[in-house]
Amino acid sequence: MRSKHPQQNTFKFVKKDGLYEKVPDGQNQTDQCLIFSSNFDSGNLRGCQVKHESPEETPVFSIQISADGVPFDRGHYRTWFYFSVHGFKPGESF
Repeated sequence: MRSKHPQQNTFKFVKKDGLYEKVPDGQNQTDQCLIFSSNFDSGNLRGCQVKHESPEETPVFSIQISADGVPFDRGHYRTWFYFSVHGFKPGESF
């Protein structure tokens, strides 16, 4: 039996030298982090990455949503999404 549901994930990003970097899995850093999480019932966030080349460029966060379950378990249905985002500051654009 799995110890963790595959759709219940947390992804953390910290700003270093003006650029966001993903916090490696297993590190408990939460200060000054952007946190994308689906670590709750019905959460379905599968992955999250950030893309930007320079501190002046607005970061773009790409998210992947887990496929729906039975009866839509063919791996390509995504009829809903449910996750949370914490740590954005007022006035920031993403």
